[in-house]
Amino acid sequence: MQGLRQFADYKRGRIGVTLDRANVARDAPLREQLENSLAIADQLVPLSADVIAASPTISAHRQQRLYDSFVGIIDGGGELAARELLLKHPRETKAFDSYVAALALCHGTLLRRTGSINQNRFFALMLLKWMQGISISELVDGRTSFYPNEKIDTTIRSTLDLVEQELRFNYVRAFGCYNALLSEALKVSGHGELCKSMPSIALYLEIGASDKTMISFIALGLSRLAAKNLTNICPIKTLDVKNARAWLSRQDLEILGFSTYIRSEVNLALKRSSVTG
Repeated sequence: MQGLRQFADYKRGRIGVTLDRANVARDAPLREQLENSLAIADQLVPLSADVIAASPTISAHRQQRLYDSFVGIIDGGGELAARELLLKHPRETKAFDSYVAALALCHGTLLRRTGSINQNRFFALMLLKWMQGISISELVDGRTSFYPNEKIDTTIRSTLDLVEQELRFNYVRAFGCYNALLSEALKVSGHGELCKSMPSIALYLEIGASDKTMISFIALGLSRLAAKNLTNICPIKTLDVKNARAWLSRQDLEILGFSTYIRSEVNLALKRSSVTG
């Protein structure tokens, strides 16, 4: 990550200031070596400093490889190909296929994965289910369909690791970088208006939700499980935080059959939001 920041500073013409602050003497051989290396890297990675800095934990060389892939695809297929590169919202019918295709690109450039068809389909399914708000137990069931001979305790442990290490870390980084690079490729190719159609996949992965109403419930302080159950009965899936709170305050959750635990969560969230609001 430190090297990437130095590279971005070089591209912005600020590497001298950065090295001075790091107390690297101006006549030190190390300084000359570093600046020469950065100059070579600059020739190999023409992406702008701002684009590279948007994904500070991913190698600039890997970012350039994905960007070049985008440019090649768009140049070869025009606007139709550009639209196909846009990630679908988790509620769209072609979301799964969209993620399979995106993972094939990410695994071949950003992430160190084999990128086999089965691997891409497995991660696409897990990504989709997680962003749709599916519970951990249902994710366990989903993993079982891919690994039917795995012991259940191994499946549970692997699913928890999958959520924390893969979905909410590696793929948050990867899809955030994907969108940043695709946005740049679209603008350069004259299709910048398509950027408005990009869903916030990295945010959805981090939260484990993609319906605006569910995200608003979570923002109010509800657990993901409670937010999902409430979203299921809420007729409007696009409530902002203010309207989500108003809707919650009008519901009789006991009559609706919600557990004492979820009712307590909701009451606490409403109290907190009334104080902060």
